[in-house]
Parts: sequence; structure tokens; C-alpha cells
Amino acid sequence: MGRPSIRHANKIYLTTLLLVLLSTPIIQRLDFYHSVLLAEGLLLLPTVIYAYGARMNLRQLLRIQWPGWQLLALSSLAAVFCYVIATCITASTWMIFARLGSAPPMLLPPIDTPQELGVTILVGGLLASVAEEIFFRGYLLRAYEKLGSLPAVILVGLLFGIFHLSLHSLVSTAFLGIIMGYLVFRTDSVLAGIIAHFTNNL
Repeated sequence: MGRPSIRHANKIYLTTLLLVLLSTPIIQRLDFYHSVLLAEGLLLLPTVIYAYGARMNLRQLLRIQWPGWQLLALSSLAAVFCYVIATCITASTWMIFARLGSAPPMLLPPIDTPQELGVTILVGGLLASVAEEIFFRGYLLRAYEKLGSLPAVILVGLLFGIFHLSLHSLVSTAFLGIIMGYLVFRTDSVLAGIIAHFTNNL
């Protein structure tokens, strides 16, 4: 299987980040659900175009394979444990920014009906998990693993934190990105990352 080079992966990352930044005025005008759809679509588009242009096997490139129910369950449990740690990190960061007069904004809209809850879980939970894991723990991790498993997991985790463009949650998001990268490496399946990510989003 041909692997993407780190140089190409960095170009894709920067291109995707630039697309999101340029689309920010549009995203801010949309409601939560449509803004997530647009942002995650922009996240996947360059990856898919590059993979098909380079004639790469998407299943192998992105580690799309079934790891087994046991590993998926363990990934979900690990996500719950790490979510507690990440929440403590976020709370500490929030207090620091609150003292500076810059508290984090509310990310999710009010949920008043079961239908709204279902759409929020589907769009903000599942779709975001699939798109972000395919890009970061699928494509980027595959490129960076040339540096070794530990450097790859850490670097991609940091890129994951930076991509979310939030100083308030940078450390906690990078921490979760590193944990999910570790899970994907251990199981050799991006599905483990998706399950962990989805569990965290809930």
C-alpha cells in the first residue's frame, strides 16, 4: 500500500484548515446542525480527493476494518475515563480564561424535543466523530507513523487540538486526540477511534 508522505499530509491539513477558516463567516450564519455538516464536509473533501487522485486503497489507508466487539467496548470505556480527565483540564482552563474575562461560548443549541436530541446525536455526535477520525486518525496518522508510533500519535493529537481553533479547549482536545490515536494504533482500526470519539461527544 502506498502511504501518503508527511509533506503531502501537511499540505492537506493546512488546506483543510484554510477552507474552514475561509468558510467561518458562512458557518457562523448557519444553525448548529448545518454548520457541523459544512465543517465536516470540508474536513473530508480534500482527503477523499487526494486519496482517489493518488489511487490509494481507502480501506487500508484509513484503517477501515472491524476490530471486534471487545476492543470497541474497551475503546468506549477508555473514552469515558479520559473524558473525566479532559473535563478537569477544560474546567481548569475555563477558570483561567474566566479570570481574564474571556469565558468559552456555548457550543450546543438548547434541546427541547426528542427529535432535536436525535439530530444532535446524529450530526454533532456521530457525523463529527466519523469525519474527524477518518481525517486525523485515518489519513494523518497513516502519514506520520513513518516517524514511529509514539511521535505520530502525539503530533497528530496536537494537530487535532489546534484544528479546533479554541484556546479554551486546546489542551483537553489534544489530550483526547492523543488517546484516540493510541487506541487506533493498538487496534489497527479507525473504528476504535470513532467509537471513542462518539462516546466522548455524547
